Amino acid sequence: MKTKEQKLKAITDNIQAKLPRLTELEKRCLFNVNGLNSEILSVFEDKSGKKQVIFITEGLFTDKWEFNELIERKHFKIIGKEPTILDCLEWLDFRFNVHTKVIGGHIEISLSNYYTVVSISLDKPLLKDNEELINFLYGLL
Repeated sequence: MKTKEQKLKAITDNIQAKLPRLTELEKRCLFNVNGLNSEILSVFEDKSGKKQVIFITEGLFTDKWEFNELIERKHFKIIGKEPTILDCLEWLDFRFNVHTKVIGGHIEISLSNYYTVVSISLDKPLLKDNEELINFLYGLL
């Protein structure tokens, strides 16, 4: 039996493949450089017109790099943004004809010839925080 983390990774990889915007280097994008996990806090142009990236590494310290200099570093790998509930629904729509209704903290999902009620917390917008949604989506892979 797969763990929650294994299921989440499989779903996230699948969603990122269908929604490539989740792997664009912009705010909230996760990446790994030289073995350290980082998250982009801001991307902007400086006065000279060069793109700059401010990021936080493993929740410990922030740093600023020129965008091109950062992505040219050895051992740089894009992890991507963590999928939200809305990203999951958009991904479902690619695979099925999906219809959803939100009723009191639950989402009713109808997928061509399949109907279910998935109990998720709408105040937790990230997929990783909704175990029932993870189990449901993993069952569709």
